[in-house]
Amino acid sequence: TPRPKSQGAESLVMSSFPWDSYTISVLTVERPKPDLVQMLQAHGYVWQCNHGKFGDELWLSRKALESQHVQNMLARGIQGCCKPRSHTEYRSCAQ
Repeated sequence: TPRPKSQGAESLVMSSFPWDSYTISVLTVERPKPDLVQMLQAHGYVWQCNHGKFGDELWLSRKALESQHVQNMLARGIQGCCKPRSHTEYRSCAQ
């Protein structure tokens, strides 16, 4: 299935997203800019880890984090995820 591409325009795309109407449970973003990070945090998304070798970040909604299933998965660890000190410290999991 083809995925929509917004390479480099993530902040622009998400600035008009209807946050009050929809919740994205799991979201990955490649090297999000600071304004997008602030937007995600303001709308209840929590950074989980970096994954891949291009600075991809995994974000979960607070609602998803309340799910027992998600909590169980997180307790087992997310395959391929690196968890540096913060989401701004890019480190490749492939290293």
